[in-house]
Amino acid sequence: MNKYFIFASDKRAYLDTVNVVKELKSRNLKYFYLFSEELSTQYPHQGLNSFSYDTNIEFSNKSEFYKSININLPFKPDIVILTCESWQPQQSIIAEFKQKGSIISCIENSVWVVGTIKSRLEIISRFKYPTNCIDIFFENSQWSLDTKKICGWYDFKSVMVGNPKYDHITQKSTDQDNILVFGTMEKEAKLKIYKILNNLIQTKYKIYYRPHPGEISTNPNLKIKGVEVILNESKIPEIASKCDYHLGNLGASTYYSIIFDKTFISTDNDVRLEDLDIDFFKGNEFNFWAPIINVNSWEEFTSKIGVERIEILKSRLATLKENIILYDENLEFLKMPKSPLDYKLFDNFNDRKASNRIVNYLEQL
Repeated sequence: MNKYFIFASDKRAYLDTVNVVKELKSRNLKYFYLFSEELSTQYPHQGLNSFSYDTNIEFSNKSEFYKSININLPFKPDIVILTCESWQPQQSIIAEFKQKGSIISCIENSVWVVGTIKSRLEIISRFKYPTNCIDIFFENSQWSLDTKKICGWYDFKSVMVGNPKYDHITQKSTDQDNILVFGTMEKEAKLKIYKILNNLIQTKYKIYYRPHPGEISTNPNLKIKGVEVILNESKIPEIASKCDYHLGNLGASTYYSIIFDKTFISTDNDVRLEDLDIDFFKGNEFNFWAPIINVNSWEEFTSKIGVERIEILKSRLATLKENIILYDENLEFLKMPKSPLDYKLFDNFNDRKASNRIVNYLEQL
């Protein structure tokens, strides 16, 4: 029987992992869950005041100290489960636990519905140490995995399971004159979202706004006149269930519109164009990414991105736009009939059993 260590550095990561922990607990499998429910990323090596833990194993004299998490564990984990793998403190955790012999598994917390040049850059960065030490990536949909593969991903580490974040949503859908808007952390796109919010408050609808976690960390008391700002992600299912329309880019949060059979309005008509324009990455963007992907010139940069890859991604986005409703300033979408999205863009199974599949897979290792 495997022993599991599960880590979550903030509320987003907690919601991505907690249902897997519930599945482990229901099977009486040995686990230790170290988690924070703070909105911003917390670092255990700096202090544990913002962390809690849950375990079904008693501590003993045989406990072992792990520097990256700043605590003793009551066992040496066979398997580590985490998410947000490209950042600290996860990077240090991956390195230390891998060196001590644990299998590292990662829940993919992004839905790669739309692929861009930045998607390609992120894939390249995943090939670097210690991210390349991850043994298993749990994927949510084939479409998302195919996007990653176009961007250069090798899929022999990928296992299709669905998205465990949504396994225990219990709210029932109701029809109400409400609109839910999801934010973004991209500077220019965020400004466009604010313009959209200003346009929507002129309607009869009650407007809710869920800022991107990165936006909350820089402005934890965000207020927008005429808009109810949702800072606690745990409230999103309840809000999403009673909003007739959901607006945002084609990311993970889009799946709420499928769960509750709501009309989704994409803002990607505006906000993704620069991410597919290679010239946009000259200057500051190139200076930022060049050392990360180990290039020394613009020619090396464009070669590593791949012009043909960009054209494939553009074509893929154009195909998506043919089957979704795009935001328009005149708000014509409010006159359209309900238009649900294809769930397979976001979750191959759509049955709320992703946690079950994850644990089944890990128990067979």
